[in-house]
Amino acid sequence: MRAVMLYARAQCMRAIRLFPAVLAMSALLAVSLCIVLNTMVSGAAERQVKARIGLVGDLSDDYLSMGIYAVQHMDSSRFAVEFVPVEETQAREQVRNGTLSGYLLIPDGFTESVMYGEQITLTFVSADKTATLLPSVIREVADCAAVYVKESESGVFAMQDRAKEAGISGEPLWDLTEKLDLQYLSMVFSRDDLCDLEQTGAMGTLSVGGYYFCALLFLLVMLLPVMSTSLLSGERKHAAYFAGRGLSASGQTVGEYLAYAVTLLLLLVLFLLCTLFAPKTLIPEWSGAGVGGVFVWMIKLLPALAALSATQFLLWEAVPNTVNGVLLQFLLAISLGFISGCFYPAEFFPDSVRRFAALLPTGQAFALFRDSLAGGYRPLSAVLLTVFAASMLALACGVRAYRIRRGR
Repeated sequence: MRAVMLYARAQCMRAIRLFPAVLAMSALLAVSLCIVLNTMVSGAAERQVKARIGLVGDLSDDYLSMGIYAVQHMDSSRFAVEFVPVEETQAREQVRNGTLSGYLLIPDGFTESVMYGEQITLTFVSADKTATLLPSVIREVADCAAVYVKESESGVFAMQDRAKEAGISGEPLWDLTEKLDLQYLSMVFSRDDLCDLEQTGAMGTLSVGGYYFCALLFLLVMLLPVMSTSLLSGERKHAAYFAGRGLSASGQTVGEYLAYAVTLLLLLVLFLLCTLFAPKTLIPEWSGAGVGGVFVWMIKLLPALAALSATQFLLWEAVPNTVNGVLLQFLLAISLGFISGCFYPAEFFPDSVRRFAALLPTGQAFALFRDSLAGGYRPLSAVLLTVFAASMLALACGVRAYRIRRGR
């Protein structure tokens, strides 16, 4: 046991000596990953182009103009939809060539029909060539104009009829009309206050920044063997020598794994401490964490880190050639990171792929990353990952023993 402890201490000192080079390469990798992930997020935002909707018909009516003005300038849909007055023949042509997403057909006598209580609807026309949600979303947004116009117009005319029955006319009647118009406009302004918005789905309970923060950290862990080549491959050629000196294969494996684990923990602690200076709006879940929050989160991540590092150590031990080992680690890191949801949320994958990813240790580890940042935890996943890490380390000991017996 004393020989194992001395060997582990020597390997940890060696890891600290090599740490600056690993840190420099990790910093370059982190910057590269930040650029890639930022491009993915910003690229998705840039693709959210406003849909253009044509308005066909007589738009001279005051109440109709008020409804259109409310949608264009006051409603939250103005960030997604732009309304353009156009002739019907031009609208058909522009829908065919893709200039317009569709057009809203306002029939003649629309205002008079509403005034007399007739239920008349506005028609939305689109090409609808693809099986996407866009036509449905556009119809829903375009219907806002009809709702504003019909409801406000009916309410104003009804109020005026009742006021006339009560003997109110002239200036007092117009004052009441103006007051009701302002009430309708205030309803438009406060529409977003009528309910609470909750974002669910691909990111779960995390913000976009929090999700990709976990993805960045996860990829750094997955790619660490590529940047720690000198640390992982330095002592393998001396395995038979140390075995002849009485140090067992298990003792060698445990000592070298501890050195690799120390490198991983030091790297993550420095990285997380640097993220404390990031803008609070970038990672809302990380705001106010402080130094204590860094170490608390690190403790929660220990089962996932142990499982990932033990698997990497086993793979490195199983491949004797350094170039092949680096290539294997890189390809597995990218492929498993993708299927686990680092580059693209796994919730958008087919059900079969998602179920397969959830069974993988990397899928469980990335889920533990996300849940821990969101304030939750997965005790069962933590136990399973710990058992998996111990199994991988035991297999690595077996591989080292086999290589010593074979003289490799």
